[in-house]
Amino acid sequence: MARPLFNLGTRGFVGAAAVDARGSAPAPVRTALASTPGTRRRVPVVTARPSGRFWVILLTVGWLVQAGLRVWFSRQQFMPLANPDETAYLVAARVLAGGPGADLSGSTLYQVGYPLLITPVYWFTSNPSTVYHAVLMINALISALVLPLGYVACRRLGLGRPAAYVVATVAALVPAGFFYSQYAMTDAIFPVVTLAWLLTTHSWLTASSARVRYAAAVASALLATFAYATHSRGLVMLAGLAAVGVLIFWRQAAARLSVLAAASTAVVTAAAAWSLNHHISVAIYPEGTRSLSGQIRQRLASVNGTIHVLEMAAGQLWRLVLDSWGIAGIGLVAALLVIVRRDVRSDLRIMAALAVAVTTVIACTAPAALPPDQSQAWASGRYLDGMIIVFFLVGAVMLLRARMRDILVCAAVATGLFLLAAATVAVYAGTTVPTAGFGSGFNFAEPAVLTMNWTQASVPLATAVTLVMLAVWIGLAG
Repeated sequence: MARPLFNLGTRGFVGAAAVDARGSAPAPVRTALASTPGTRRRVPVVTARPSGRFWVILLTVGWLVQAGLRVWFSRQQFMPLANPDETAYLVAARVLAGGPGADLSGSTLYQVGYPLLITPVYWFTSNPSTVYHAVLMINALISALVLPLGYVACRRLGLGRPAAYVVATVAALVPAGFFYSQYAMTDAIFPVVTLAWLLTTHSWLTASSARVRYAAAVASALLATFAYATHSRGLVMLAGLAAVGVLIFWRQAAARLSVLAAASTAVVTAAAAWSLNHHISVAIYPEGTRSLSGQIRQRLASVNGTIHVLEMAAGQLWRLVLDSWGIAGIGLVAALLVIVRRDVRSDLRIMAALAVAVTTVIACTAPAALPPDQSQAWASGRYLDGMIIVFFLVGAVMLLRARMRDILVCAAVATGLFLLAAATVAVYAGTTVPTAGFGSGFNFAEPAVLTMNWTQASVPLATAVTLVMLAVWIGLAG
């Protein structure tokens, strides 16, 4: 079933030779893609292409347009709104720049990765409004990288350049990759870090030369460790990096030195991150921080707590489908099918398993670490924002390239899982979620938009609207 999407030739889904520095596929790969059995021809794999320079210019223009859109949407914001997160990150950046700290004792440790990116703003100004606007501009520039990274991912999945560009442009507008850029918080950059990490990890798996292998290994380690230094979700990615490294060390004798290079990079970078986090902790949390691991242990200590964690995980997966207009659901099911198919290349199965595992662990651990009085734990799309973008890209490629029969099977499975998750949310969180006020609107903005209700968004109605949208995408793919 998954063959039309994933069986793309011997050089690999993210092979080093699959896409060159300009995003073009070499002739052997183009031939393999064009001759894939069962692939529908209306989205050509190979086009009468303009020069590589033209596409570099087009990607640059698209990136700047995406950044400009983000700046425009945040133009009315003059101060932090999503507190304590935004304030904590801004204070951490000020401390790193040599400025004064604050006392946020007892709060969550807001880690040093994101503040490092915005620290240079404090070198030039200390005016709060100017700092905030500059930070949002940095967010916009980084967040807009979803477009070029998404383009590379779609090319490696077999789309021609025009189709890959359109899909990447739409992916950059998905709320999970757009909305949080309007706030001074980690989620503004996390989708970019996640997508870049997955691309470099697979490049490491399929590298055709030692130079590319070492570069990809080190880049993957740096990105995973930066994610770890940025948010607790990054620890899941770091564990994923370790699993891939063990697998490469076991299966590819020629690549073992690259595993050592990745491990050394990860250890050194993680140690630096730990040191900086300790410095931030002393300056901002003099009486200690709230323990996320302690909250998880407390939740998992009882049967009822474990069941509640699984219920909240279902809520995260409900939002994964809902926040992507149904398309990421198709991508997630396609990845699950790749894992169990024996006739799919091992590199694709490894990457599918890695993406699904990261999604599952984050969906379970992120809400479990939150206090019980925080409503975003019920059904948040925030913690899976990076994976929403990843599976949106996969799902869009599936709609464009796969046979209708395969699309319908993936959509049917995704619909069943989506309805089960929605029923779970309705049971433990209620048939409506609050959308009145900034806090509730921030956490449940997508359900509010889908139901056009800014007081209480109906879970069944939001689910139904998403399924109608999914049906529309399938109809357009027909």
